Amino acid sequence: MKAKTINAAISAAYQQAHKQARKANPKGFLRSRGRTVYVLTKAAFGCQHEEWKGTQAQLDALLAFTNDPEVTEVGIEGGIDYSADLAGFSDGTYDPWIGEWSVAVWMATDSRWHQEKRAKELNECCGLSINEAANQARQERLKGIVQRNACTYDQAIAMLEAEQQAQDAVDARIAVERDVVSKLILMAAEAGWVCTHVDNGDGGVKVTTLEQAMDEAFAADDATLAFRKNGHAMHVYVVLGNDGWDAVADYSAPAEDVEGWNTLMAAHEAYCEALPCAQ
Repeated sequence: MKAKTINAAISAAYQQAHKQARKANPKGFLRSRGRTVYVLTKAAFGCQHEEWKGTQAQLDALLAFTNDPEVTEVGIEGGIDYSADLAGFSDGTYDPWIGEWSVAVWMATDSRWHQEKRAKELNECCGLSINEAANQARQERLKGIVQRNACTYDQAIAMLEAEQQAQDAVDARIAVERDVVSKLILMAAEAGWVCTHVDNGDGGVKVTTLEQAMDEAFAADDATLAFRKNGHAMHVYVVLGNDGWDAVADYSAPAEDVEGWNTLMAAHEAYCEALPCAQ
């Protein structure tokens, strides 16, 4: 594999992301977030390493990760920031990650990500139905698991079933977390408290809709939501990845019930504690 080929793919992916970002933001300024190597493993969704410099030596070092049976994918990724004016990039008022791109350099045939990508390829490019594509991609993955882990076919099936059970549990937790956070924003709005900003680690981003607030809140493992009403400001700290119903980890608690804030949070806490998964 040649670095020249990867660099060409990166350029094409970035240009496409830039084009989409400009279409969504016809005015103002766009800035690249650079190019970063990523390594995905079975234990962690993503581990970022160093900046991609585009050399053959760096590509060879990246491909060396593929010898680790725990590694499922390696590649390069990046993003695009936006600001209405250039000053926003220096004073921190810019909008981060309004666009993103990635180029997979290598993907294990026994990984879930490869199975999903392969199923899509078989459906869109090879003319197989969705079910046929999914079944063939699964069979190819089972073969890859057997070869890579030196196990039997039945053991490979058991591995997939265990993975699916774990993924189902994660999906269920995320669904609860999204319910908890969206319920908070809606209950707050009904009480006159508007979610105006969400800070997920890249600086507070202004939000004007529920969809925007949810996208920002779930863009990282934790986020702080800012609410305002009649000149008063309150904050809610959200942490994802625990039991779901407890996504709201902390919040402003003034001594007095300012504009009904404490009453609102007590009602939301009662809602969360009444969820089935909290029992």
